[in-house]
Amino acid sequence: MANTTGNHVAGGAEKARANGKVYVTVNRDIGTITFDTKRAATQPIVFHVARVAAAHHENAEYHGWIQRIRDKAAGQNADKAYALLRGVVDHYESGSTDWDMRPNRGPGLEDMLIAALVALKDKPENVIRAYVEAKSAAAQRKIAAMPDVAAKIAALFGTSEEIDLDDDLDSFERETTPGGDEDELDEMADEAGLEA
Repeated sequence: MANTTGNHVAGGAEKARANGKVYVTVNRDIGTITFDTKRAATQPIVFHVARVAAAHHENAEYHGWIQRIRDKAAGQNADKAYALLRGVVDHYESGSTDWDMRPNRGPGLEDMLIAALVALKDKPENVIRAYVEAKSAAAQRKIAAMPDVAAKIAALFGTSEEIDLDDDLDSFERETTPGGDEDELDEMADEAGLEA
């Protein structure tokens, strides 16, 4: 079985990781997980995955998914946690083979816009998601630039500089033609239930 997580070493083993005083080494090639307390008087405990009852494999998989997804939102306020959870679920459900979701990056503008609109509007998340996903990237940037929305994004995810909203808006200004933009912005605001 191929390795799909980080910390790999040759031969299918993963480097030992400490959790408190327990070190764990995974060897997918031979199907073992070794637990070691690094105490002189004890031997490492080797767990053989293939020896486990089939019913426990499904339980372990679900437990692992719960842990993996929930950990991404640990310690965040409810709105930011929601956006992070949504992002990680979308990442894995996309079929991506990357274990790490966008390494060293937070959610993208679309995820931040959805979280901000969910926080601002009394509408179900699926309605807001459908609305945002139906918009072009340029239209999403325009909506994100609306004062109420931009303020909510900044409150949830940091300043506009941290999310490169200014760069996105500069790019958008170069992409659009003059005239009609204000009417389009007003129309989008009405559709979203926001004031332009």
